[in-house]
Amino acid sequence: MQWVYLSAESIIMLTLTFSLATYSLLRTWMFIDEPPLRKIREEKKRKNTHIVMLGDSTLDNKRWVGTDPSVCEHIQWKLKSRGEHRGWKVSDLSVDGYMIKGLVDRQLPQVPRDATHLIISIGGNNALCVMEEVDALGHWKFLPPFLLYAIYRGIKKLKREYDHMLAAALTLNKPIIVCTLYHPGFGLKRRNILERPMVISRSANFFSRFINSAATKLNGYVTRGVVAVGVEAINYGIIRTAARSKKLPIIDLAAVFNDANDYANPIEPSGQGGDKISQNILFAVLCHDFSGPSRKYDHREISNDGKYPRFPRKKKLAKSRKKPISSNSLSGSSGGPSGSRSIQENNRFRA
Repeated sequence: MQWVYLSAESIIMLTLTFSLATYSLLRTWMFIDEPPLRKIREEKKRKNTHIVMLGDSTLDNKRWVGTDPSVCEHIQWKLKSRGEHRGWKVSDLSVDGYMIKGLVDRQLPQVPRDATHLIISIGGNNALCVMEEVDALGHWKFLPPFLLYAIYRGIKKLKREYDHMLAAALTLNKPIIVCTLYHPGFGLKRRNILERPMVISRSANFFSRFINSAATKLNGYVTRGVVAVGVEAINYGIIRTAARSKKLPIIDLAAVFNDANDYANPIEPSGQGGDKISQNILFAVLCHDFSGPSRKYDHREISNDGKYPRFPRKKKLAKSRKKPISSNSLSGSSGGPSGSRSIQENNRFRA
């Protein structure tokens, strides 16, 4: 038997190589769950997660989806199908028609103590108020200075209220996920529901009828342009700016809603739209690192190929509300006692 004699240098090199290889394997095994992956996996294992939804009909869309699941029912259905998440709770405090003031005054005080995540989707009804203020200008809306000033005044007020709402929500010391506004589906039907009759001339001749018809068409296009610009201004100038300054995750509904089937009517999500919203909510709750920077979520996947369970509704649902909401004036001022808009006020946008 022959012995292999190694020099001292070779023994040292082999020892160092073996030591480094062992250290690398142990480090990989011990620290495979380094943040944020470790934090995400710990979040998935939590059994006491309680999601609380706050806002308006973007989340409280049960009235408009028929037998399809609402946003809350989508989340509950998906949690039941996941064994590791069956212990999670979902509370829906959102109310159709609520504006920012209503969320601060009525919904935030009702947030349960055991809530772990707050989902906030608010501002759509405030935006409708801004649009009505622009519409109230009549013929003056065709003059850019009057139009831009009305938009600026309305959005400035909305920004002040949204910042106040977010500051109040942060005092609860709960992780918060905010949603942007989606673009209304006013152009989904052949008839533009934003076309309001404009009377330029009261004569009955052909030329007067032509002028009035053209003014009505122009009014519809101008209003749709105002809506598109307003939604982007609110999303970028108010919601995203505020969320990023507070390092909050953002669900970008303007990017999520890319299909006509996402809408039950021009201003409410359908069952498919609610499915997309719930997918983004669960993804953000499970995967977002709330100690890190802000991040945008805009997943468009549809679960179960759009085959949803049916939820029979009671006939009383069409006439009932979670809470009685008094009607504000058509100007949509959120300074009223309810901070909300009635169904009748919003019906003109649902036709």
